[in-house]
Amino acid sequence: MSLRDRAVAILADLVAIPTVPGEQNEAWLVYVENLLGDVGARITRVPSSDRSCTGLLASIGPDLADGIVLSGHVDVVDVAGQDWQRDPFRLSEEGELIFGRGTTDMKGFVACALAVLETLKDRDLEHPVHLALSADEETGCTNAGTLAAYVADKLPPVKGVLVGEPSMMKPVNQHKGSYSLLVELIGRSAHASQPELGLSATALAAHLMTWIDEQSARSSAPDATTHTVGLISGGTANNIVAENCRFDWDIRLPSSRSLDEVVDAAEREASRL
Repeated sequence: MSLRDRAVAILADLVAIPTVPGEQNEAWLVYVENLLGDVGARITRVPSSDRSCTGLLASIGPDLADGIVLSGHVDVVDVAGQDWQRDPFRLSEEGELIFGRGTTDMKGFVACALAVLETLKDRDLEHPVHLALSADEETGCTNAGTLAAYVADKLPPVKGVLVGEPSMMKPVNQHKGSYSLLVELIGRSAHASQPELGLSATALAAHLMTWIDEQSARSSAPDATTHTVGLISGGTANNIVAENCRFDWDIRLPSSRSLDEVVDAAEREASRL
């Protein structure tokens, strides 16, 4: 069997395990453990910080420095409410295309990594190859954090980490940082018949959110900073000037920028408003 065919076979098995948030964590672990156990890998389960899910670290080769870490996540976005034209948890092929939930993001890479690791069983490696798989990248990333900390603490220093996250088949040096901020605006309540006596927190929020949107790059390029307001709530009644408003602000930052820089600019704009 060719390496490509073996990777596709593994991918079919992985796709058939519906690793949507909160489900089937154990099944994928057992599958990967059985596969890597057959090639003599040293395997450790690494739970998330809140114990809601578990990731895995496997190593092949000598217990030395300068190894390479292949890293990915096995969880996928849920399919509820989506208009799939085929079974999302059954791999299917049309020509050169392969369909199934997670084939790109990112069980395809995990399957390729596992297929390659199988070929190393009888190789006399000078440096180790490690596989780090997390279980909740699509949700809270609690397992990704504990897994990264475990790798840093327990493994000899590594030469590099290769993450198979989709990037249009172009190499990207470092992932952006992700920050979630809660913004709360406090105004002054008044009856809608006399709005001049109040200060609308929702109106202020609208201005601030417009400013945030204007700061966002219209690109997901690796060096672009993007901003999204995903949730908003405020006010008490339709005929009352809103005293409170709050919204959730998502920021994706390249390594060249700091969170403090962004927050300071937002606070200056809030003060101006």
